[in-house]
Amino acid sequence: MERPSRRQLLYGGGAAGGVAAAGAFGWLDFLPFLGPEPADQPEIGPVPADANLLIQADGEALRNDEGLRSVVSAGIDARTGDGQDPSDVAGLFAATAEGWGLDPSAITRATIFARIERATLGESMVGAVVEADWDPDGIAAAIDATVYATTDREIAGVTVHGVDGTGTEIAALGDGRFALGVTGAVEGVLAITEAEVDRLSGDLLSALGQAPESQVRFAAAMSPLTDGLATLLPFDDELIRDQLLSDLEYLHGTVYADGDRRGIDVSVRAGDDRAAEDFALQVKATRSIFAQQAPETAALPDAVNSITVEQDGDRVDVSFSGSVGRLTELAPPVVEWLLGTGGVVVPTEAES
Repeated sequence: MERPSRRQLLYGGGAAGGVAAAGAFGWLDFLPFLGPEPADQPEIGPVPADANLLIQADGEALRNDEGLRSVVSAGIDARTGDGQDPSDVAGLFAATAEGWGLDPSAITRATIFARIERATLGESMVGAVVEADWDPDGIAAAIDATVYATTDREIAGVTVHGVDGTGTEIAALGDGRFALGVTGAVEGVLAITEAEVDRLSGDLLSALGQAPESQVRFAAAMSPLTDGLATLLPFDDELIRDQLLSDLEYLHGTVYADGDRRGIDVSVRAGDDRAAEDFALQVKATRSIFAQQAPETAALPDAVNSITVEQDGDRVDVSFSGSVGRLTELAPPVVEWLLGTGGVVVPTEAES
C-alpha cells in the first residue's frame, strides 16, 4: 500500500499539537532575526562537545532591566501567593544566596548547557560556565555555612566542590569563571580546559550564532527534545507525530528588550520547506487550541492569539510581543493557569 503523504497524515490527524514552548514564552516578546546564511560560531567558553542545548545569558543586562524585573516579580508573587517569600526577584536572589551560600546577583554572564538523553532523562547532563564576583577560595566555606556540606575532589589539579546530597559540583576556573552542574558537567568542562577533549563546535553552535547577542539567546538540537514534545502532541496516530517531529532539526531564539517592550523569538529549522510548512500548520493549530482553553482572566485568549507564526523557507518563526505593563498584567494569570494544570498546559483536540 502506498504510504500516505505527510500532508495527508497531518490533516487526517485533525487540529492538534505543536510546540508548548510558544505558550510558555507568553510573557515575552519576539523579534525576527534569523537570516538565510549560517552565522559564525560564537565564543561560548569550554562547553562539552556532547551538549545539545545551549542558553547564553547576560546577567548584568537582565539584572538591570527594571521592566523585566517587574514582569518576573509579578510571576514570582503569583507562584508563592499570599504574601509569602520570595515575592519578587530581589527576594528570590536573597533566598538563593541564603540557601546555597552563593549570590546569584553576582553573576555577570552565564552559558548554560545540557545533554538531554532521549531514553533516560535521569542521566542527562546539565551545567553552566559563569562569570561571577565570587571568592574562588571561599566557595566551600560559603556552602558549608548553609544547610549543605561539601566534599572535595581533585580533577587535573583543580579542586571540585561537591554539594552533598544534591549531585551538584562547582569549581573555579580562574579569571572570575566558574563551572557548576550535575552528571559530569564540571568534569567535562575541566577536560576541555586541560585540552584532553574537544569543546562544542558544529551545527548547534552555528545555530546559536544566528541569534544576535542579547539578554538571553539559546539553541537546541530538536532530536533529543522530540520525546518530550511527543507527550504534548495529542496525536492518535504515532506515525503522524513521529513523521512530523523527525523533520525538525534545530531550535534557536533570543530574548531582548526594545524600549518599553520585551520579547522572545523562537525559530525552528526543518529538513525542507515542505516540512516547515507542515510544522507551521501544527503550531497555528496549537495556538488556536490554547486560545480556546485559556481563561478569560487578563484577556489571555487575546494574548495567545497575538502569537505570530511565520514560515520562511525551511524555517518557522514563532513570535509574541508586549509592553512591560501588559506583560506584568499577564504574568500572574499565566502562572496560575500553569499551576492549575500541573505546570504544563497540554492542548486537546479542538472541536471543528
